[in-house]
Amino acid sequence: MGRITGGFATGAVIAALVFAGCGSDGDSGDSASTSTSGGGGGSSEPYRVYASLSLSGPLAGIGTAEQHGLEAAAEVLNAGGGIDGRRVELDINDDGSDPTQAVSLLQRKLTGGDKPDLVWPGSTSNVTLALCPLLMQQRVLALGITASSDIGDLDRCGYNFVMGPAPADSQRAVAEQLVQRGYRRVAVLLSNDAYGEAVQKAVEETFPEAGIEITQIENFAPDALDASPQLRRLRDTNPDALFIEGQGAALGKVLESRQQLGWDVPVVGGTGFGGSNVAALVGPDALRDVVMWQWGVGVRGSEPVPELYEQTALPAIQRAADGELRVASNLYAGGYDALMVADAAARAARSVDADAMRDALRGFAETPPSDPQWVMLSEYPYTAEKNFSGLPPGDFALALPERLDDHGQVPPARAAG
Repeated sequence: MGRITGGFATGAVIAALVFAGCGSDGDSGDSASTSTSGGGGGSSEPYRVYASLSLSGPLAGIGTAEQHGLEAAAEVLNAGGGIDGRRVELDINDDGSDPTQAVSLLQRKLTGGDKPDLVWPGSTSNVTLALCPLLMQQRVLALGITASSDIGDLDRCGYNFVMGPAPADSQRAVAEQLVQRGYRRVAVLLSNDAYGEAVQKAVEETFPEAGIEITQIENFAPDALDASPQLRRLRDTNPDALFIEGQGAALGKVLESRQQLGWDVPVVGGTGFGGSNVAALVGPDALRDVVMWQWGVGVRGSEPVPELYEQTALPAIQRAADGELRVASNLYAGGYDALMVADAAARAARSVDADAMRDALRGFAETPPSDPQWVMLSEYPYTAEKNFSGLPPGDFALALPERLDDHGQVPPARAAG
């Protein structure tokens, strides 16, 4: 359904690429269509969705799940007539989690006169933040799930909408769970990327507000093979619990390092941790006394929209993924909901014009769509001041890091006490 574009830019500088002109004298490169319409072109033209994804490297599993979610939504929407009467057409691109690569590929698309109607702006916050200025300059709408707090800067990322909570909202909820479980002294281990930086800022704000003492914060690389030095330093602070946030295979190395050290401190993982299928990365001994804060759609019995998820979204996702969900279902549902949110915005705006759809999205808090088809969250209450969807009550839950079932779900954690 989609076409994958690869290759790495040589000697590229992000700032130069972002502000380079997009005139007609550029190379058309890998253009999927010769149309230059950015919206409102009518049913004879496709609704073009450009996806920048981590399809290679340590986060390839996450990017592939996001791709399958987009493919599933395109299938469902096209069966019903597409978006605003236009068939959804996916253009899948591998950015390898490299911001420079991501900007280069999108710049090539725009220079070739092939402006997309919608962009999925990366599997990592680093990529999204690199793309934001280009999306603003070209007035291209974007929907994604990366959650650095800097994406909330509307002067920088005003055309980007996040299908999830801001880090402060997420970590405030985590802090409440930690307190309920009796943890008052907590050590923190975070990935050293843009998302990890945002989580650290949020943790430093929200944990003390909840009465939690942060004993120490350490960081690990997204491609880390060992985290023993960081864990030793954290163990020396004698915490009640360890909070871990990051995503991908490096989490398995973190948990293996904890096991090798013989450190039996209780672990609470964040939503990135929860989506990474850690039970497939390590054995059961490394998962003792581990729980994780997870999207409800990834926890059995906690789906925000259970009937629509089970009857429509999940079968399409399973077809796109050849029957096997290898990471948590929320990562598939993120891609799925991106197109469903776009569809709701187009219906509200009665147009696929980027500015009209942006205005419609900003009204979702005050005037929610009457019949939304999304499944990952129960609502997406955007406003003119807030491009994060927030943390709807009941849409998140603590879960156990067990093997995923065929729905991409895990069981809920036992209640505190």
